[in-house]
Amino acid sequence: MKMDTGKLTSEDAPNSSYHPASEQETRYVPVMYTPQPYSYVPPAIAPTPAAPQPRKRSSVVMPVLLAGTLALGAVLGGAGAEVVMLANNSNTLTTTASTSTATSEGLVTGTTGSNTIADNNTITIGSVYAKVSPSVVQITSVIGSGNGRFSSSGVATGTGIILDTDGNIVTNYHVIQNATSLKIELSDGSTYEATVVGTAPQDDLAVIKTSAPSNLLTPATLGSSAAVRVGDEVIAIGYPYGLDQSVTSGIVSGLNRTDSGSSTSRSLSGLIQVDAAINPGNSGGPLLNSEGEVIGINTMIESPVEGFTGVGLSIPIDHVKSLLGQLKGGSEVERPWIGIAGLEITSELQSQYNLPVSSGILVMDVTANSPAANAGLQPSTLADPSGQSTATTTIGDIITAIDGQKAAAVSDLSNYLNNKQPGDKVTLTIMRDGAQQQVSITLQAWPTTAPSN
Repeated sequence: MKMDTGKLTSEDAPNSSYHPASEQETRYVPVMYTPQPYSYVPPAIAPTPAAPQPRKRSSVVMPVLLAGTLALGAVLGGAGAEVVMLANNSNTLTTTASTSTATSEGLVTGTTGSNTIADNNTITIGSVYAKVSPSVVQITSVIGSGNGRFSSSGVATGTGIILDTDGNIVTNYHVIQNATSLKIELSDGSTYEATVVGTAPQDDLAVIKTSAPSNLLTPATLGSSAAVRVGDEVIAIGYPYGLDQSVTSGIVSGLNRTDSGSSTSRSLSGLIQVDAAINPGNSGGPLLNSEGEVIGINTMIESPVEGFTGVGLSIPIDHVKSLLGQLKGGSEVERPWIGIAGLEITSELQSQYNLPVSSGILVMDVTANSPAANAGLQPSTLADPSGQSTATTTIGDIITAIDGQKAAAVSDLSNYLNNKQPGDKVTLTIMRDGAQQQVSITLQAWPTTAPSN
């Protein structure tokens, strides 16, 4: 089934095997690519299993979760972005650029929340790097599978940020997901064991704790993402492709981006878009302002290829800070779940299918045994406008509000549910057969595995 209007969002339906949007777009757009962490699989008695295949969706461009690999590859710089890399764990900075423009520009702080470039630099990329690099670690996750002679293991790498001298480190959940053991490497090259403390899978966040001595730990300064503006200068530090610690710079290209690129298929919203080059291995690393304060955690890229093309996405640090108490306390943060995939109604969609409302969420899929299914929500089927399919159009439920608050996109539901707990009840306002109804739903915890329809 194809459709040339609208974009289906399935962040509230964790069944990753069902992607209705892939059948509903006729115009060309790059595919969504959300691979598992890249990994090196050493030789084993049994044949080495094939690398996990990426999940693809053609309705949006490609978000790539940025866990890295120990199989080294070429470093891809962002178009027009200055790249400053630390080589071989030394303090010597080598500066290159992908254009012929000068690469010695630095950063100074302008008005509150705004960073600008000036000729008389008082704050340089190098000085920010020197200040923050001791607070950034490489995380190596050993991921095992199978038993006995048919067992295998892989090694994935990512980045983390030291929070305190107690050894707490924040990173992305997908960096440590399914790890059987963890090791961190400090900026001086020393390595220590680490364990998982708390996780927030649906927010793609985790806190781990290292056994490194407190006198070797330099906590990062967590800033605020509330004042971040488009055009602000930013710096990213991480371990791309398992290389030594590297730093890149760019600007904030956009705010409040939404992508369903988390490892649990739940949408991440409110993301900061940057053009600073970030690549696999940068996951969990800091996005910094010109004062060296952490304003985000680098999480994924959007790209038609498996590499950086100028669109990086970071979780705002204010959201991260709101969960740190639970994560450091050893909790697994559970998000409530409804269990639907929906299509945002546009004027074109309304006209094409003669929908009764101009704004809302057209329910396209209801996951079996989900809260939505238990409440009797009804999905839709849309005929192919090109006539290539024999399916006929059946309009199911249209969600227009949740607890009286307007809902125009599935992300509106997710954002509202962030303040709810499993077991809470919510009331959806829906349109069914042209009539408005109220439907009560009891929320469940987000499934740990994708249910089948």
